Amino acid sequence: MENSKGAKVLSVVSLVVSIFAFVIGFLSWSETRRNRIINEDVNRPLLKADGFKLRGTSWDIKDRIVVQLGFMVKNVGKGTAVVSSLTDAPIEVEIFNESNDCKLIETHDQYRLKDFHLLPDTDFGILVTAIVSRNCEKRPELKLPMIVNLEYANEATGKIYDTQVLTTTAVISPDCNIAR
Repeated sequence: MENSKGAKVLSVVSLVVSIFAFVIGFLSWSETRRNRIINEDVNRPLLKADGFKLRGTSWDIKDRIVVQLGFMVKNVGKGTAVVSSLTDAPIEVEIFNESNDCKLIETHDQYRLKDFHLLPDTDFGILVTAIVSRNCEKRPELKLPMIVNLEYANEATGKIYDTQVLTTTAVISPDCNIAR
């Protein structure tokens, strides 16, 4: 009788120790998971647009104004970014207060990036060409807002980010001296 009573106590103690070990293991797993998520957010790539400039203006053969806009995209994060696409559609350029006499005719961008690796603290340049009608020259200033959508992934985790990198305005004023 004593042996069976001692065996019961021993099995209850074993059960309590096993449950305690399971709870400790679960809490440890939960804390590790939380720390991994925080670490992924801290060490992720982060792309920012910088150095937006009017690169030049000229006339084309159809007597339209050609405006070249440039900017840099920099990885300011701690992880390597894998740029899967700069944009699926052309970079969006508009004219504020577009009218019949001053219109945006077309835009071109040089880049269709695919699987481009951008290391931390490095950058690359993008050049966009906008062609506007001749009568835009008569405006006191020509404002061109530009929007670039960028899709990139964290090289380490594969997590994909879809970011609107830039929303800014180029102002072309009469003192720009459009070269003919």
